[in-house]
Amino acid sequence: MLTTLAWTTTPISSTPIMMLIREAMQILTRWTKAIASSMDAIESSMHSKNTALFKPVAIAVLTVALFGLTACGSTGPKYRNVRSFSEGLAPVQAQTGRWGFINERQEWVIAPRFEDAKEFQGGKAAVRQNSKWGFINKRGEWL
Repeated sequence: MLTTLAWTTTPISSTPIMMLIREAMQILTRWTKAIASSMDAIESSMHSKNTALFKPVAIAVLTVALFGLTACGSTGPKYRNVRSFSEGLAPVQAQTGRWGFINERQEWVIAPRFEDAKEFQGGKAAVRQNSKWGFINKRGEWL
């Protein structure tokens, strides 16, 4: 039975949300470079005096269009709640309300079947199932 636990804290830079923000920023950077490259090609093929204004306006329009298209394909958040990574796994609450554990590639390692879950510490994590707390190992086996 679980009595007291001392949890370690994980730097915010390794949380799943920060990882998603970094990934989104990388995608945005790639899009911006691709748009700028395309605009350079278009601008070099044009010979009017309005080309200086054309490039920034075109980049802005294409960027807004790309964001609109990607937002249409969004299905919303993958998880209801995410806790910190510890020992390579993070407790995550699925849309069903059950808790499981994902790795840093956001793959389920332990399927969501718990009512609550805490971070791993010393190779074990506290989880609640059927209103009772206990410990599991990194394979999801009860200890």
